Amino acid sequence: MAAEDTVEILTEKLKIYQKLMESFAPSIPVPLNILTPQGSSTPSTQGSSTPASIPFPTAVAKIIYKLTKRYIKVEEILALTDLKKNEYNNLLSEVRFVMASLHTDFNIPYKSQNINLISKIIKKFTKRNPNAPFGEGNWVVKELIKKHLQHRRDYVKRKNNIQHKKGKEKEREREKEKEKERENEKEKEKENRNEIERENENIKCK
Repeated sequence: MAAEDTVEILTEKLKIYQKLMESFAPSIPVPLNILTPQGSSTPSTQGSSTPASIPFPTAVAKIIYKLTKRYIKVEEILALTDLKKNEYNNLLSEVRFVMASLHTDFNIPYKSQNINLISKIIKKFTKRNPNAPFGEGNWVVKELIKKHLQHRRDYVKRKNNIQHKKGKEKEREREKEKEKERENEKEKEKENRNEIERENENIKCK
């Protein structure tokens, strides 16, 4: 057999084997973008339900724990929250605004305030100031509420004391005026007596 005939026979057999292999191999769909480079500007498939990436904060916010004591000073709050005094005053003004908008009775102390009202104040405050330090269990906001109520009571007390002092001063002034009137009356009586005595002496001389 010639060499050319042998090559043809082998080629035919190879083709047959290839067809047999292709018939047994499973059909695997090749993704269209498998060779797409990362920097390609190929448009994404329409109707994709992939959500946008969520921006996470660069730093995890620290938990601000409350001190285990009844009264917390302003300086201690500033140290725990890393707030500056002007920032603290701004938050205090925010609390005052929220409390006024919810018709809070400032004459009632914190312990006697309605619990639901306190919850509403905290909710509205945190919504208006999402970046403010709230503290564990919102204790910072509660302290701001306490501080404002205390400031309000102190203001009313000072005002009442001033009014009381003014009232006392007015009473003293009225007493002085009455004393002057009594002295004037005494002087008039004395002058009248002297005049009567002079008249009597004149009568005797005649």
